Amino acid sequence: MNNLRIELPRYADCFVCGCENTAGLDVTFYAHNGRIETEFTPAQQYCGFRDVTHGGVLATILDECMGWSCIFSRPIMCYTAEMTLRYRSHAIAGEPLKVFGELVADKKRIIQVRGAVERSDGELVCSGEGKYIPMPQEQFEQVVAYAGWKDRFQTVYEEIQQQG
Repeated sequence: MNNLRIELPRYADCFVCGCENTAGLDVTFYAHNGRIETEFTPAQQYCGFRDVTHGGVLATILDECMGWSCIFSRPIMCYTAEMTLRYRSHAIAGEPLKVFGELVADKKRIIQVRGAVERSDGELVCSGEGKYIPMPQEQFEQVVAYAGWKDRFQTVYEEIQQQG
């Protein structure tokens, strides 16, 4: 496989990837070796109990990662239609985590993906599967314009396709 990591587009206000959203997670996603991946170290403010990261925060970052996995099939953004998670362990604030998502199948109206959150040693924290619905083209174009990506989304898609 190719070791090139392709950085995915971000936009300032997004809760997950926004670098200017003070309440957000400020995460950068990459396409690498046929999947979308990131690293995330949850902060104390994302805890539900003492130092335990809230499961909803883990679900959110996994949803975003799996949603981006649709780009391996076609250059479109998607809505989450269904997501199933299984929690295996808890994550502690300050503990580095690895998150990945990968394409399972594109069935035209539904794109199926899977993903996981792991500790840096590979121990599974949670895993999930999702079904995603492609956005209508007009709405997708509005998202690209709002995010200020111009041609960046299409360029990233083409780089991913070249990686093969």
